[in-house]
Amino acid sequence: MDAEQKLIIGLGDLFKTSANVDAYVPATTGSKYAAVRICSSKTQENLTDSMFLGQPHCIDMRRQLLKQLLPFLNRTGAFEQKTPFSGFDVSRRYARLLFSQHQDWVWSSIVSSLREANVEAHNIIILIDMADSFASAVWIDCLFGLKERYPLASFYPVFLLPQMQNLAIEEAAVIGAAVTELSQLSQGRWTPSDINSGEDYPCGEPLWAVAYLQQCPQVQNDTTFLQFVDALLTLSNVGHNDYGTLRQTLTQEYQKILKPSNAKSAKMLPRFASMLQASLDFDIEALETLLVEQCESKLLASLTNTVAPAQAISMEIAELTAMGCVLTQTQLTLDEDSCGEHIGVWSNIDIDWQQHSATVLQQKSSGDWFEQAESIASQLRAIYDKQFRKVGAELFYENSDARLNQMAEAHVAFVETQMWHAWQQGHSSLSDLQAAVEGIIIHYVQWHQDFLLQQENNIDAIKACATWWEDLSGQWQRANKKERGLLAKEYSLDTVADHMSRLFIERCKYKANLFAEKMILAMQPYLLDLQQKLYNASEAWLLQATQIQKNLNQTLDSQQSNWLEQVVQAMHYRYLLQPNKASLQALVNATRNAARDVAPAVNAKCAQSLGKQSGFDQLVAFIQAGKWQDDVRVAAAQVAKTILHNEPEVMENILEQRITELDQQQVQYLGKYALSNLTKQFHKLIQPLGHVLTTQYTVNESACLACAEHIQQHELVTSWLAHSAQQSLPKAKVIPLQGVNGAQFIYASTCYLDEWVELPAFLHAYRQFNHSDEALLHLHIDGSNAAITVMQKNSINRNRELIRQHLLLAHASGRLVQEAGHYQLQVSEKSQALDFNTEQLADVVDYIALDDVQKLVDVHEHMQSEKVFLNEAEQIGNQLEEVLAQIKRESLPEGIELEDAEWADAGRYVVWSRAAQHLRKQWLQEKGSRNSQKVA
Repeated sequence: MDAEQKLIIGLGDLFKTSANVDAYVPATTGSKYAAVRICSSKTQENLTDSMFLGQPHCIDMRRQLLKQLLPFLNRTGAFEQKTPFSGFDVSRRYARLLFSQHQDWVWSSIVSSLREANVEAHNIIILIDMADSFASAVWIDCLFGLKERYPLASFYPVFLLPQMQNLAIEEAAVIGAAVTELSQLSQGRWTPSDINSGEDYPCGEPLWAVAYLQQCPQVQNDTTFLQFVDALLTLSNVGHNDYGTLRQTLTQEYQKILKPSNAKSAKMLPRFASMLQASLDFDIEALETLLVEQCESKLLASLTNTVAPAQAISMEIAELTAMGCVLTQTQLTLDEDSCGEHIGVWSNIDIDWQQHSATVLQQKSSGDWFEQAESIASQLRAIYDKQFRKVGAELFYENSDARLNQMAEAHVAFVETQMWHAWQQGHSSLSDLQAAVEGIIIHYVQWHQDFLLQQENNIDAIKACATWWEDLSGQWQRANKKERGLLAKEYSLDTVADHMSRLFIERCKYKANLFAEKMILAMQPYLLDLQQKLYNASEAWLLQATQIQKNLNQTLDSQQSNWLEQVVQAMHYRYLLQPNKASLQALVNATRNAARDVAPAVNAKCAQSLGKQSGFDQLVAFIQAGKWQDDVRVAAAQVAKTILHNEPEVMENILEQRITELDQQQVQYLGKYALSNLTKQFHKLIQPLGHVLTTQYTVNESACLACAEHIQQHELVTSWLAHSAQQSLPKAKVIPLQGVNGAQFIYASTCYLDEWVELPAFLHAYRQFNHSDEALLHLHIDGSNAAITVMQKNSINRNRELIRQHLLLAHASGRLVQEAGHYQLQVSEKSQALDFNTEQLADVVDYIALDDVQKLVDVHEHMQSEKVFLNEAEQIGNQLEEVLAQIKRESLPEGIELEDAEWADAGRYVVWSRAAQHLRKQWLQEKGSRNSQKVA
């Protein structure tokens, strides 16, 4: 048998949460399966998921479709049915009709699922939600349809039963009807007809390899069901030294029941199996909780230095200059508008003064050469003082603290605005902006030195020009007329104007360079303040990150003693090793990388939350107020889930590390307690009825210890095997199992359908509707009321001979009495009396619950050990004769002797007479030894 090749059919509403895939444990990695879900949503608002076990094959036969098949349902009042279970949304009979009309859809979807998964249907597992009226109605048609199409497959129906306390009486009644049908179908005593052909389904061969009774899992997700299916197939085919595999044993037994070869096999009842699991694994949910905090910390830290690569912009000096964040030399020297003073754009100083010089030369005054030269100098000075750039050089380059501070503050405010927009739009991180401001400061420091050097050069040039004119003026004053003529020829007025212009050019340049130097100094405190704001914003994020990490470390320290958590999920005991610092450390790199990936999106949400607020001071206030926490928590949770899903190898290593870290005491604790609850839990769900149920009571058990290969030699495995033997559990084979990274003890025991502990409650709810023929028709999928009555009677599996003996013993000893048309049974002094609304003792045999019979047997065993019956044997014997006489009067027609009575009438009395004979031998006579009638 290839357990990897499987088709999983999910019937009903139980799997509606399957779209919420539990991705923490990759249970199905490498597993080959096809999956199809078949269900019927009752309302338009409650449609089912489109995925089932990760595959897109979900067939939803909405109940509304019935109104097309059954037009009378559209009549007024059709939704207000007075008869229970006759509504189109709850009737099992209608549900089966709906299924029959859409079978082509079903079979084609199954074929598609097998083809897409590249799987052969070697094993077919049918998960049946017995609380769903649709699922419990159509599973038989589904089973026979699959058997017809895949005759060589092994079938494993799983009947998932809910807890009675969670059900309404009508829901429990639906289950009661379904298990009544299951009881008869499994014994080959009843089968519905094919609704399309009208022919009975063939029931001469076993319908399944192993049928399982399981409690509905409390946690419903893909991993839960896939791990369950893998465990089920594995355990069904694990060999036992005494009787082989469960699959072989139950299949052979099933064949004997369907084709009995002798009276012994004719009394056999089909057995089901129930599986329980005890597993040691890692607490992924606890790790996720801690990992979310670690992700929060890393994410907050990443908010200071992460941007999306596609949105990032360069913050080098050239790009900052283009953005206007770095002033050019022309802006610093006021040749171009700077800091919003609206001075416009000027040509450079040389060009300005060339124009001024040319104008002065055109306006030559009268007089000799010296007078004209003095006039040129005077006019140029006037231009310098008053006309240069319309205001004069001194005023144009005025560098008072007030002016410089105003301009510097305005410019750095502009820089902050540009950087705020860059951060807000996700182009730059806080760290990038800090580095950018630092680069601007360094850039200006270098330029500051350049401007100082240029000022020195300007001063030298000014001195040279002034000395030239002083020397020339001195020569003129000392020269005679001839010499002055030669000077006028050698130094033309153009030359004089050029030298004079150069003097004022250098003085203007000096002023410009001095202004630039002071402007740089004026901007420094504002740039440093901006840098501090960016630093404060980064530190605010880092402070939050540090606080979360600190809280996480404190949590880990406080949980060191809490190394194990027990979780009970229906029929699965989970022992979960708790994460520690090493567990989180193993994921720190993945956390850091994943946090960087989502940081830009979180940054964008924070920027959006700030709204119209602008400035890094507002960002710091926003961070300190904690208004970002929800966004960061959501993002961190998603990051944690992604990491746990995408790092299967790391998760395996974490579990292996945790198991390796277990000390001797912890290993022994796990070995002792992990398995001790299995049998206890089994008896909470299965109540062995022994010979009360059947004279052929048999129990087979099977077990295996599935674990990852790397821990098969670990001391933990040895301990589990030793403790399983101490607790009388079957010897377990150690095997690897897909999806099990820790250790999992899987145990199954056979049982009878009647032994499911809550079955009496289901049947009791079901029988409350026996008075309504129409309700019964809708509760059952097939047959007339007469056929249903026969089915009900035949479905009561019990050892009637044994029950008669103990009812007679109770009657004769005074604890079963007949009063006013009904019987009352006092099982024990502490229990409440059972009431049976019948005048026929024979009916009590069928009505009494099997667990009450077992209690009665236990009480009689105890009374026998106290020799109560032997001490009162004569009195009980006399009372027994009176009871038999009464039964004889009730069974035989008046005036007819036993030997003359009809067989049916005589038989009613004979069975009680035979029970009385056995009772006298078993209970009223002294014996050296006596066979116990307790559960086998």
